[in-house]
Amino acid sequence: MDIFNQELNRITSTTLPMHMPGGKRNLQFVGEEFKRDITEVNGTDNLQNPESIIKDIEQKASSIYGYKDVFLSVNGSTGLILSALHAAYRNRPGKILVALNCHISEISNMPFMGVINPNEVEKILHMDPEITAFIMTSPTYEGYISDTKTIHSICKKYSVTLIVDEAHGAHLGLDDYFGEGATSDIVIKSLHKTLHAPTQTGILLSNGKLDRTLIKHYINIFQSTSPSYVLMSGISRVINDLYDNRTILTDWENALDKLIARLDNLRGIKLINTPNKDKSKIVLICNGEKLAQILEEQYNILVEASFPTHLIAMTGIGDTEETLMRFAEKVESISKEYDLSITLKENTRRNFEPKFVKTIKESVLCDGQLLPVSTCVGKVCCDYLYSYPPGIPVLIPGEEITIDRISSLVSGNGRIIFHSGEEFKGQIRCFS
Repeated sequence: MDIFNQELNRITSTTLPMHMPGGKRNLQFVGEEFKRDITEVNGTDNLQNPESIIKDIEQKASSIYGYKDVFLSVNGSTGLILSALHAAYRNRPGKILVALNCHISEISNMPFMGVINPNEVEKILHMDPEITAFIMTSPTYEGYISDTKTIHSICKKYSVTLIVDEAHGAHLGLDDYFGEGATSDIVIKSLHKTLHAPTQTGILLSNGKLDRTLIKHYINIFQSTSPSYVLMSGISRVINDLYDNRTILTDWENALDKLIARLDNLRGIKLINTPNKDKSKIVLICNGEKLAQILEEQYNILVEASFPTHLIAMTGIGDTEETLMRFAEKVESISKEYDLSITLKENTRRNFEPKFVKTIKESVLCDGQLLPVSTCVGKVCCDYLYSYPPGIPVLIPGEEITIDRISSLVSGNGRIIFHSGEEFKGQIRCFS
């Protein structure tokens, strides 16, 4: 029973809103979807200190995912990641190890990053006893799932808090088809990427290693004190749907099986379908940019991301056999008409481990000097540069700029952007 939305229906249909927000559910000023845009009044509970209808959502999510504590977010996974990092550091100050999903990739001859090698994690933790927390991403943007069970046991051995950014894995841990979710001290999931909550919603799952009050303290810092009840209504619907109907994913899963079978063995297109990959992410090795262009221009199909070497198509709970077969049919048709095959270069395993010369803080705050990229080898970077999507850093402030980094900037897949969102145009701000 969705008591959250029942209560919202009662309040928004029978009460006069002499409170914020100013649109007052007046359809002259707000859309139909914002009729539930209310605030903390009697009966709506309080996200900063849930005691009734919001607490009910948390308890059901705890039962669904099998974690002791659950916290909701209307500030996406981003706010929860910031909260988790601060709570972990406050719990045990020290260094935080961040997986770049670069040099520890186990996937050879692939144009993207793969899983994290547990042996590499143990090696690093053994070498540096000052590390007290480790944050990693699983699944990756392309859907590769790391062995978090083994990594978690290694982290426990060194008393390190493990935080897993599982933003792309809200559907993991729900049934046998998609498989287990991450094993970790803290897991963060976006509820909109594959499930049916609105964008900007997420949950944090905690196994109880970190004090609940400490986590909540930082969530309340990074989250708005005026949370959107429209977004929370969407969270409530997802959690209640999963709680009340454990077979809710079945139609999506059946359609996925047919899609995967249809896309296998196409001419010039290779479907990535390995045991350690999330089935919901469709990754096709081919001239992804050309395939995406044809899909959009000829068939009005938009994909998640495209690159010279591959294409990513995301599926979700809202997909049906009809939608996925439509996609498969068009890709199959294109493969017969166009040559989309590519030759992947041998993985040279460049050294992606950053060499920090200055601190991030002093590099960001310095005036710096804008230099052509060709003159930057040996200089110290003062900006963040990301490969987007998905947002993996190519350069970090304080890092020495190497020839490998420059090669990644000028010949890598996807767009390169600065932290400000500006496009990289051949110049880098360097420490002066």
